[in-house]
Amino acid sequence: MTLTHNVRLTLAALAVLGLASAHPAQAQTTVLYGPTPSTDGEVVGPPNNNNNTFTDAGFGNNGDTNAGFFSGFGTVEPEFVIQLPTLGANQVFATANFFSNTFTKGGNINFSLNLYGLAARSSQAIQGSDFYVGSAPTGNGSDTLLQSAYVTTANSNLVASTDITSYLNAQYANGAGAGQFIFFRLTPNVQPNDQSFFSFTSGRFSGGRTPTTPPGGADPHIDYTTMTAPASAPEPSTWATFGVMGLALAGLSLRARKRSVKAACAA
Repeated sequence: MTLTHNVRLTLAALAVLGLASAHPAQAQTTVLYGPTPSTDGEVVGPPNNNNNTFTDAGFGNNGDTNAGFFSGFGTVEPEFVIQLPTLGANQVFATANFFSNTFTKGGNINFSLNLYGLAARSSQAIQGSDFYVGSAPTGNGSDTLLQSAYVTTANSNLVASTDITSYLNAQYANGAGAGQFIFFRLTPNVQPNDQSFFSFTSGRFSGGRTPTTPPGGADPHIDYTTMTAPASAPEPSTWATFGVMGLALAGLSLRARKRSVKAACAA
């Protein structure tokens, strides 16, 4: 089909203004583990401990982490640490999911676990102040609720979260957060019954890391893809310029119509 003169002018104007659409380039799926050595651990709260942290408090001291309540010890929450990567120029996260592995559970479990993402920070150490127990979406100030009922008695073993892309992009902050550490906390939605618990594989687990692509094995991890950051919306001045050009093009079209009418009358 042959483009009319006015259509060609319109396309040229769009190209000059940078308004022509472009498809974002997507990368292959990448699996991201926590740092080595791992600082995965547990935050432990009342009644027997007051926001303490433990980095190897699991059963058998084999590097697992637990969520639940143990009399004489306290309420326990696992916290998994991931270091934000450095993406390519103008790249952002396009898709992302968090994975954790429940390898055992026990007791009279009366709670589910909500998945929270904590604000990025420069230290990879978990902090006692990260502790929180309660219903979503309250959390501690800057905590981000990523998924309610992420782990329940019905979905054991390797569990993938819902999409966490918005959280990752907020922490990455167009590259300003590259290299910082983010924290994924599994929070009971109510106070757990005594001696009720879920146990999770952590980066410290003695079974070791068993990556496959994707998902990335039993260790806590993220899999993600990236894309070129969408272009920002045009400035008001750009839209004004576009409007002026549109009026000019409309004028050209009107003059072309008048010429056509005159030619028809002369004939």
